[in-house]
Amino acid sequence: MLLVFYYHVALRIYHRCVCGMIANRGKLLFMRMLVRPGGESDNRASGEKMRPFLLKCAGLLAGLTIFGAAPAAADGPSRAYTGGPYMHEGIANWSGIYVGGAIGYSFSSSNLSHDYSGVITGSDRFNIDQDGANATLTVGFDLQTAGPFVWGFFGDYTFGAIRESVVLATAPSETLRFRLQDSWAAGGRLGLVHNGALWYMTAGYTGIDVSFADLGKTLHGYFLGAGLEKDIGKNFRLKVEYRFADYGKETLFDGSDGCCDARLRVDSSVHSVRLGMSYVFGQRETYYHEPLK
Repeated sequence: MLLVFYYHVALRIYHRCVCGMIANRGKLLFMRMLVRPGGESDNRASGEKMRPFLLKCAGLLAGLTIFGAAPAAADGPSRAYTGGPYMHEGIANWSGIYVGGAIGYSFSSSNLSHDYSGVITGSDRFNIDQDGANATLTVGFDLQTAGPFVWGFFGDYTFGAIRESVVLATAPSETLRFRLQDSWAAGGRLGLVHNGALWYMTAGYTGIDVSFADLGKTLHGYFLGAGLEKDIGKNFRLKVEYRFADYGKETLFDGSDGCCDARLRVDSSVHSVRLGMSYVFGQRETYYHEPLK
């Protein structure tokens, strides 16, 4: 910095003194040529007088040029700016405990098989397609790590029953109802936050209560799903989710039904679509990760 200051001072002196002297000498020489018309001898004499002065000016200009280049050379090659903190890219923070609710619609497909032998021998096969609305309550915990990646655990309970009527050959006078009732699930989800939204996949355990006539059974299975959850501010999030649940084959009844030995089995799966909202507890702050370059 001191060398730069000296350079500017010397440059100002050069402009005021040297350039002024050159202008005055040139003006004087021009006036002499006009006032004293003469031959080449006068002009040559004037040129001889100006030569030492011009050489001194050229030397001074060269010195100033070298002096001006010295600060840049002393600083060495240019370096990247390292002062001050980095600016960081902010993304929504998904960490925290949350509770929520959702409304949805489910479509189920159940295969009911009824095999019997005795007074009457035979079998019945029913493909039962059902659908209906439901409501879900959820509680869970999410943790955001490694920048935009989120993982978490949750549990939910779904209220709702979808039913279908069935008539068996062994009881032709009766109309029996097959029902899928309340269900529950516990699982995890893994997702990626982008533009204030969480894109996630989910999987885990699920159970459901089913009933057929006066028989009841709890089916166990697994679920897979995917969804999109949007941060809408003030600790609230809005989400839409698809889920598939498979409960496998279960035996509802195996024994005598009065006239025959019978076996009743069911194989059920359910597709669900849900629209829900959740509330996250705690202070929500922007999560910062890699610096912007």
